[in-house]
Amino acid sequence: MICRNPHQNRWRVILKMIIYRVLMLALTTGITWLLVGNVNKALNIGIAISAVKTVIYYLYERTWDHITLSMPP
Repeated sequence: MICRNPHQNRWRVILKMIIYRVLMLALTTGITWLLVGNVNKALNIGIAISAVKTVIYYLYERTWDHITLSMPP
């Protein structure tokens, strides 16, 4: 089994975040388009939500890098 350092490299977190957010942008825009029937509105909503969630995800990942959990033996 390969164990990696629990503190991820900042660039790894950023790359993971970008890939994840692109996938979620497509999903959010697609669902919104089905609901509102307007691709421009759906894209605007998707971009706005994605921008906010991107920042929150990055901060969340970086916060967890500073948390150490002690597991009993």
